[in-house]
Amino acid sequence: GTVVARRPGDPEWPEDFDAGDIRYSSITWAVSLQSVYAIGPSTVDPRTGEILHAAVMFAESWVRVFLGDWETRAPSSEGDDGLGGR
Repeated sequence: GTVVARRPGDPEWPEDFDAGDIRYSSITWAVSLQSVYAIGPSTVDPRTGEILHAAVMFAESWVRVFLGDWETRAPSSEGDDGLGGR
């Protein structure tokens, strides 16, 4: 299958969209000042393992934490490998 991005308000946005509808997989960005989370429930074909439907949801704070962690682990211009070695 092909991944196609659609946003509410786009002409192709389905009028009957519901994140719980197996016809539509979705990624949702949520603003959360209280917690850091990401969830990704899915429906899988038990015979093949194929993901038939997924509804990924993550908080903006999760991205902020990830980027902050990345910055502390990223190699520096002085040759640090980000893992405590050189």
